[in-house]
Amino acid sequence: MRQKDTIQLLEKIADKYKKEYHLSTRIDISKLGNYCYYNRKGDYIALALRYVQFRIGDNLRDYIFALLHELKHAIDYTKSKESFEEEARWIDWAKYQESLEYHNSVPFEKRANDFAEKEVNLWL
Repeated sequence: MRQKDTIQLLEKIADKYKKEYHLSTRIDISKLGNYCYYNRKGDYIALALRYVQFRIGDNLRDYIFALLHELKHAIDYTKSKESFEEEARWIDWAKYQESLEYHNSVPFEKRANDFAEKEVNLWL
């Protein structure tokens, strides 16, 4: 699939979940960059295709999974900002950045991974 087509599909997926979960989250999909995250203060998702390609994998499933993962963060934050912030207060952020194992053990990361894993096949 061409990159332009991939971006259009990701935008379609994002629109579906934004409507379903009543999100106002802005989605910024770019070709270049070293990031893939949900910014809760600015309520936006930044998804760099190059980052997904090098950190996760270079196939359509990986791009969709990354987007769904970040959308789940937006869904959780929108549903309960207080709970999300409470979980975030207990994170060792240095360890979170350094260790993928620790990163994936954080409750909101587990939920995001589980959500993405469950939903990704609906789009393939």
